[in-house]
Amino acid sequence: MKYFKMSAVLIFSLLFFIMFFILIVDLSKNYNVVAEVNDYELKEKELQESLDELYRDTVITRKVNDILIREEIKSVKYKNLDKEEFNKAKKYYSLINNLEIQGNDINKKLRDEIEFLYYTLLLIKKHTITDEELNTFWNEKKNDSIYTEYQVKVYTDEDHNKLKQIENDLAIGTTLKDIENKYKIKFINETVTENNTIFLDLSQLNTSEYLHIMNYTNDINIENEDESENHESHERHESHGSHESHESHESHESHESHENHEERLEEGIPAILILEKINGLSKTLKNDKDEISDYYITKNIYKEKIELINYLKSKHKVKLRKK
Repeated sequence: MKYFKMSAVLIFSLLFFIMFFILIVDLSKNYNVVAEVNDYELKEKELQESLDELYRDTVITRKVNDILIREEIKSVKYKNLDKEEFNKAKKYYSLINNLEIQGNDINKKLRDEIEFLYYTLLLIKKHTITDEELNTFWNEKKNDSIYTEYQVKVYTDEDHNKLKQIENDLAIGTTLKDIENKYKIKFINETVTENNTIFLDLSQLNTSEYLHIMNYTNDINIENEDESENHESHERHESHGSHESHESHESHESHESHENHEERLEEGIPAILILEKINGLSKTLKNDKDEISDYYITKNIYKEKIELINYLKSKHKVKLRKK
Protein backbone atom coordinates (compact mmCIF):
# COMPACT_ATOMS: atom_id res chain seq x y z
CA MET A 1 0.00 0.00 0.00
CA LYS A 2 2.89 2.31 0.89
CA TYR A 3 4.54 1.74 -2.50
CA PHE A 4 1.22 2.32 -4.26
CA LYS A 5 0.82 5.73 -2.57
CA MET A 6 4.37 6.71 -3.47
CA SER A 7 3.80 5.69 -7.10
CA ALA A 8 0.56 7.68 -7.24
CA VAL A 9 2.30 10.76 -5.84
CA LEU A 10 5.13 10.45 -8.35
CA ILE A 11 2.73 10.05 -11.28
CA PHE A 12 0.61 12.99 -10.09
CA SER A 13 3.74 15.14 -9.68
CA LEU A 14 4.97 14.20 -13.14
CA LEU A 15 1.62 15.05 -14.74
CA PHE A 16 1.54 18.35 -12.84
CA PHE A 17 4.97 19.36 -14.11
CA ILE A 18 4.05 18.34 -17.69
CA MET A 19 0.85 20.41 -17.58
CA PHE A 20 2.70 23.31 -15.98
CA PHE A 21 5.36 23.18 -18.69
CA ILE A 22 2.72 23.12 -21.46
CA LEU A 23 0.93 26.07 -19.85
CA ILE A 24 4.15 28.09 -19.61
CA VAL A 25 5.02 27.34 -23.25
CA ASP A 26 1.49 28.27 -24.34
CA LEU A 27 1.52 31.52 -22.37
CA SER A 28 4.95 32.35 -23.71
CA LYS A 29 3.74 31.79 -27.25
CA ASN A 30 0.51 33.76 -26.78
CA TYR A 31 2.31 36.78 -25.39
CA ASN A 32 5.13 36.67 -27.87
CA VAL A 33 5.41 40.06 -29.60
CA VAL A 34 4.98 39.78 -33.39
CA ALA A 35 5.07 43.50 -34.22
CA GLU A 36 5.63 46.90 -32.60
CA VAL A 37 4.05 50.24 -33.54
CA ASN A 38 5.45 53.07 -31.40
CA ASP A 39 4.84 51.82 -27.85
CA TYR A 40 2.13 49.35 -28.87
CA GLU A 41 3.08 45.67 -28.99
CA LEU A 42 1.05 43.31 -31.15
CA LYS A 43 1.09 39.93 -29.43
CA GLU A 44 0.53 36.47 -30.87
CA LYS A 45 -2.73 35.98 -28.93
CA GLU A 46 -4.34 39.11 -30.38
CA LEU A 47 -3.16 38.18 -33.85
CA GLN A 48 -4.55 34.64 -33.54
CA GLU A 49 -7.93 35.91 -32.31
CA SER A 50 -8.21 38.20 -35.34
CA LEU A 51 -7.19 35.40 -37.71
CA ASP A 52 -9.73 33.01 -36.18
CA GLU A 53 -12.49 35.58 -36.53
CA LEU A 54 -11.50 36.47 -40.09
CA TYR A 55 -11.25 32.81 -41.12
CA ARG A 56 -14.64 32.05 -39.56
CA ASP A 57 -16.30 34.97 -41.35
CA THR A 58 -14.68 33.98 -44.65
CA VAL A 59 -15.84 30.37 -44.37
CA ILE A 60 -19.38 31.45 -43.45
CA THR A 61 -19.50 33.80 -46.44
CA ARG A 62 -18.27 31.11 -48.85
CA LYS A 63 -20.70 28.53 -47.50
CA VAL A 64 -23.66 30.92 -47.67
CA ASN A 65 -22.76 31.87 -51.25
CA ASP A 66 -22.56 28.21 -52.29
CA ILE A 67 -25.89 27.44 -50.60
CA LEU A 68 -27.54 30.38 -52.37
CA ILE A 69 -26.33 29.11 -55.74
CA ARG A 70 -27.41 25.53 -54.99
CA GLU A 71 -30.85 26.74 -53.89
CA GLU A 72 -31.20 28.67 -57.13
CA ILE A 73 -30.07 25.62 -59.15
CA LYS A 74 -32.85 23.62 -57.49
CA SER A 75 -35.32 26.44 -58.13
CA VAL A 76 -34.47 26.65 -61.84
CA LYS A 77 -34.49 22.83 -62.08
CA TYR A 78 -31.45 22.40 -64.28
CA LYS A 79 -31.08 18.87 -65.62
CA ASN A 80 -28.01 16.68 -65.19
CA LEU A 81 -25.26 17.50 -67.69
CA ASP A 82 -25.00 15.30 -70.75
CA LYS A 83 -21.59 14.35 -72.15
CA GLU A 84 -21.35 17.36 -74.48
CA GLU A 85 -22.25 19.78 -71.69
CA PHE A 86 -19.81 18.16 -69.28
CA ASN A 87 -16.96 18.44 -71.80
CA LYS A 88 -17.86 22.10 -72.21
CA ALA A 89 -17.91 22.48 -68.41
CA LYS A 90 -14.43 20.91 -68.18
CA LYS A 91 -13.12 23.41 -70.70
CA TYR A 92 -14.43 26.36 -68.70
CA TYR A 93 -13.19 24.88 -65.42
CA SER A 94 -9.71 24.46 -66.91
CA LEU A 95 -9.74 27.98 -68.36
CA ILE A 96 -10.89 29.70 -65.17
CA ASN A 97 -8.56 27.73 -62.88
CA ASN A 98 -5.63 27.75 -65.33
CA LEU A 99 -5.08 23.99 -65.18
CA GLU A 100 -5.32 20.96 -67.41
CA ILE A 101 -7.59 18.04 -66.54
CA GLN A 102 -5.79 14.89 -67.63
CA GLY A 103 -7.87 12.09 -69.14
CA ASN A 104 -11.45 11.24 -68.20
CA ASP A 105 -10.78 9.57 -64.84
CA ILE A 106 -12.43 12.28 -62.74
CA ASN A 107 -13.26 11.65 -59.10
CA LYS A 108 -16.62 12.62 -57.61
CA LYS A 109 -15.29 15.72 -55.81
CA LEU A 110 -13.79 17.18 -59.01
CA ARG A 111 -16.88 16.27 -61.04
CA ASP A 112 -19.10 18.08 -58.52
CA GLU A 113 -16.86 21.17 -58.69
CA ILE A 114 -16.96 21.19 -62.50
CA GLU A 115 -20.75 20.78 -62.61
CA PHE A 116 -21.26 23.43 -59.90
CA LEU A 117 -19.16 25.92 -61.88
CA TYR A 118 -21.12 25.21 -65.06
CA TYR A 119 -24.47 25.74 -63.33
CA THR A 120 -23.07 28.97 -61.85
CA LEU A 121 -22.20 30.16 -65.37
CA LEU A 122 -25.74 29.36 -66.51
CA LEU A 123 -27.19 31.36 -63.61
CA ILE A 124 -24.93 34.31 -64.39
CA LYS A 125 -26.12 34.28 -68.01
CA LYS A 126 -29.72 34.04 -66.83
CA HIS A 127 -29.68 36.74 -64.15
CA THR A 128 -26.85 39.26 -64.34
CA ILE A 129 -25.23 39.78 -67.76
CA THR A 130 -26.50 42.76 -69.73
CA ASP A 131 -26.36 43.37 -73.48
CA GLU A 132 -24.47 46.58 -72.79
CA GLU A 133 -21.71 44.67 -70.97
CA LEU A 134 -21.45 42.16 -73.82
CA ASN A 135 -21.30 44.87 -76.48
CA THR A 136 -18.53 46.73 -74.65
CA PHE A 137 -16.61 43.51 -74.04
CA TRP A 138 -16.92 42.19 -77.59
CA ASN A 139 -15.85 45.45 -79.19
CA GLU A 140 -12.62 45.19 -77.18
CA LYS A 141 -12.02 41.43 -77.37
CA LYS A 142 -13.44 40.20 -80.68
CA ASN A 143 -9.96 39.75 -82.19
CA ASP A 144 -8.64 37.64 -79.30
CA SER A 145 -7.17 34.26 -80.25
CA ILE A 146 -9.74 32.28 -78.22
CA TYR A 147 -11.94 32.40 -81.32
CA THR A 148 -9.73 30.59 -83.75
CA GLU A 149 -9.32 27.28 -85.50
CA TYR A 150 -6.04 25.42 -85.50
CA GLN A 151 -4.79 23.56 -88.56
CA VAL A 152 -2.61 20.70 -87.29
CA LYS A 153 -0.65 17.72 -88.54
CA VAL A 154 -1.57 14.68 -86.46
CA TYR A 155 -0.10 11.22 -86.00
CA THR A 156 -1.80 8.81 -83.59
CA ASP A 157 -0.36 5.57 -82.27
CA GLU A 158 -0.83 3.33 -79.22
CA ASP A 159 2.95 2.74 -79.18
CA HIS A 160 4.17 5.31 -76.64
CA ASN A 161 7.85 4.52 -77.29
CA LYS A 162 7.39 5.25 -80.97
CA LEU A 163 5.70 8.57 -80.22
CA LYS A 164 8.52 9.44 -77.83
CA GLN A 165 11.11 8.74 -80.53
CA ILE A 166 9.19 10.95 -82.97
CA GLU A 167 9.04 13.66 -80.31
CA ASN A 168 12.82 13.43 -79.83
CA ASP A 169 13.35 13.74 -83.59
CA LEU A 170 11.15 16.83 -83.73
CA ALA A 171 13.06 18.32 -80.78
CA ILE A 172 16.37 18.13 -82.67
CA GLY A 173 14.85 19.67 -85.84
CA THR A 174 14.28 16.60 -88.03
CA THR A 175 11.91 17.49 -90.87
CA LEU A 176 8.42 16.03 -90.98
CA LYS A 177 9.12 14.36 -94.32
CA ASP A 178 12.23 12.63 -92.94
CA ILE A 179 10.28 11.45 -89.89
CA GLU A 180 7.51 10.01 -92.09
CA ASN A 181 10.08 8.18 -94.23
CA LYS A 182 12.01 6.93 -91.20
CA TYR A 183 9.00 5.40 -89.43
CA LYS A 184 6.92 4.62 -92.56
CA ILE A 185 4.05 6.72 -91.21
CA LYS A 186 1.84 9.57 -92.39
CA PHE A 187 0.77 12.68 -90.49
CA ILE A 188 -2.75 13.72 -91.45
CA ASN A 189 -4.25 17.22 -91.70
CA GLU A 190 -6.94 18.04 -89.16
CA THR A 191 -8.80 21.10 -87.86
CA VAL A 192 -9.15 21.62 -84.10
CA THR A 193 -11.97 23.93 -82.97
CA GLU A 194 -12.67 25.45 -79.56
CA ASN A 195 -15.02 22.55 -78.73
CA ASN A 196 -12.06 20.19 -78.57
CA THR A 197 -10.56 19.61 -75.12
CA ILE A 198 -7.01 20.26 -76.43
CA PHE A 199 -7.92 23.68 -77.84
CA LEU A 200 -6.44 25.46 -74.82
CA ASP A 201 -3.20 23.46 -75.08
CA LEU A 202 -2.78 24.47 -78.71
CA SER A 203 -3.39 28.12 -77.80
CA GLN A 204 -0.06 28.04 -75.94
CA LEU A 205 1.91 27.03 -79.08
CA ASN A 206 3.43 28.95 -81.94
CA THR A 207 3.24 27.63 -85.49
CA SER A 208 5.61 24.70 -86.19
CA GLU A 209 5.68 23.75 -82.49
CA TYR A 210 4.40 20.34 -81.44
CA LEU A 211 2.40 18.71 -78.68
CA HIS A 212 2.52 15.14 -77.36
CA ILE A 213 -0.75 14.17 -75.65
CA MET A 214 -2.15 10.94 -74.22
CA ASN A 215 -5.83 11.25 -75.14
CA TYR A 216 -6.40 12.98 -78.46
CA THR A 217 -9.92 13.02 -79.89
CA ASN A 218 -11.40 15.02 -82.71
CA ASP A 219 -15.20 14.82 -82.76
CA ILE A 220 -15.45 15.92 -86.39
CA ASN A 221 -13.14 13.19 -87.64
CA ILE A 222 -14.77 10.52 -85.47
CA GLU A 223 -18.17 11.48 -86.87
CA ASN A 224 -16.76 11.31 -90.40
CA GLU A 225 -15.34 7.84 -89.63
CA ASP A 226 -18.73 6.71 -88.31
CA GLU A 227 -20.48 8.03 -91.42
CA SER A 228 -17.98 6.23 -93.62
CA GLU A 229 -18.42 2.98 -91.67
CA ASN A 230 -22.21 3.28 -91.83
CA HIS A 231 -22.04 3.94 -95.59
CA GLU A 232 -19.84 0.87 -96.16
CA SER A 233 -22.08 -1.21 -93.93
CA HIS A 234 -25.16 -0.02 -95.85
CA GLU A 235 -23.57 -0.97 -99.19
CA ARG A 236 -22.68 -4.44 -97.87
CA HIS A 237 -26.20 -5.07 -96.62
CA GLU A 238 -27.78 -4.00 -99.90
CA SER A 239 -26.29 -7.13 -101.48
CA HIS A 240 -27.93 -9.41 -98.84
CA GLY A 241 -31.31 -11.14 -98.68
CA SER A 242 -34.57 -9.94 -97.21
CA HIS A 243 -35.69 -6.39 -96.43
CA GLU A 244 -36.40 -7.43 -92.83
CA SER A 245 -32.88 -8.80 -92.41
CA HIS A 246 -31.49 -5.59 -93.93
CA GLU A 247 -33.34 -3.37 -91.43
CA SER A 248 -32.27 -5.57 -88.51
CA HIS A 249 -28.61 -5.45 -89.53
CA GLU A 250 -28.79 -1.73 -90.22
CA SER A 251 -30.22 -1.06 -86.73
CA HIS A 252 -27.57 -3.29 -85.14
CA GLU A 253 -24.76 -1.58 -87.05
CA SER A 254 -26.12 1.86 -86.10
CA HIS A 255 -26.16 0.87 -82.42
CA GLU A 256 -22.61 -0.51 -82.62
CA SER A 257 -21.44 2.64 -84.42
CA HIS A 258 -22.93 4.84 -81.67
CA GLU A 259 -21.21 2.76 -78.97
CA ASN A 260 -17.89 2.94 -80.81
CA HIS A 261 -18.28 6.71 -81.20
CA GLU A 262 -18.92 7.14 -77.47
CA GLU A 263 -16.00 4.88 -76.57
CA ARG A 264 -13.57 6.76 -78.81
CA LEU A 265 -14.72 10.13 -77.51
CA GLU A 266 -14.29 8.91 -73.93
CA GLU A 267 -10.88 7.30 -74.25
CA GLY A 268 -8.98 9.21 -76.92
CA ILE A 269 -5.65 7.99 -78.29
CA PRO A 270 -1.99 9.02 -77.82
CA ALA A 271 -0.87 11.47 -80.51
CA ILE A 272 1.73 13.94 -81.76
CA LEU A 273 0.27 17.21 -83.06
CA ILE A 274 2.22 19.84 -84.98
CA LEU A 275 0.61 23.28 -85.17
CA GLU A 276 0.67 24.28 -88.82
CA LYS A 277 -1.64 27.30 -89.07
CA ILE A 278 -3.93 29.50 -86.96
CA ASN A 279 -7.14 30.61 -88.64
CA GLY A 280 -9.18 33.50 -87.26
CA LEU A 281 -12.94 33.05 -87.21
CA SER A 282 -15.57 35.72 -87.81
CA LYS A 283 -18.11 35.83 -84.97
CA THR A 284 -20.81 38.36 -84.27
CA LEU A 285 -22.72 39.18 -81.13
CA LYS A 286 -25.97 38.76 -83.04
CA ASN A 287 -25.24 35.21 -84.23
CA ASP A 288 -22.97 33.94 -81.45
CA LYS A 289 -24.33 35.62 -78.32
CA ASP A 290 -24.40 32.45 -76.19
CA GLU A 291 -20.81 31.56 -77.05
CA ILE A 292 -19.55 35.11 -76.50
CA SER A 293 -21.40 35.23 -73.16
CA ASP A 294 -19.53 32.10 -72.05
CA TYR A 295 -16.23 33.67 -73.02
CA TYR A 296 -17.11 36.92 -71.26
CA ILE A 297 -17.96 35.10 -68.02
CA THR A 298 -14.71 33.11 -67.98
CA LYS A 299 -12.80 36.41 -68.25
CA ASN A 300 -14.89 38.14 -65.56
CA ILE A 301 -15.91 35.25 -63.33
CA TYR A 302 -15.19 36.90 -59.96
CA LYS A 303 -17.02 40.13 -60.80
CA GLU A 304 -20.00 38.29 -62.25
CA LYS A 305 -20.19 35.86 -59.36
CA ILE A 306 -20.36 38.77 -56.89
CA GLU A 307 -23.20 40.27 -58.91
CA LEU A 308 -24.98 36.92 -58.98
CA ILE A 309 -24.65 36.50 -55.20
CA ASN A 310 -26.03 40.02 -54.63
CA TYR A 311 -28.97 39.21 -56.85
CA LEU A 312 -29.63 35.90 -55.08
CA LYS A 313 -29.46 37.57 -51.65
CA SER A 314 -32.27 39.84 -52.74
CA LYS A 315 -34.28 36.83 -53.90
CA HIS A 316 -33.66 34.34 -51.06
CA LYS A 317 -33.91 34.86 -47.31
CA VAL A 318 -30.45 35.12 -45.71
CA LYS A 319 -29.84 35.79 -42.02
CA LEU A 320 -26.34 35.79 -40.49
CA ARG A 321 -26.07 35.34 -36.73
CA LYS A 322 -23.28 36.78 -34.65
CA LYS A 323 -20.96 34.46 -32.76
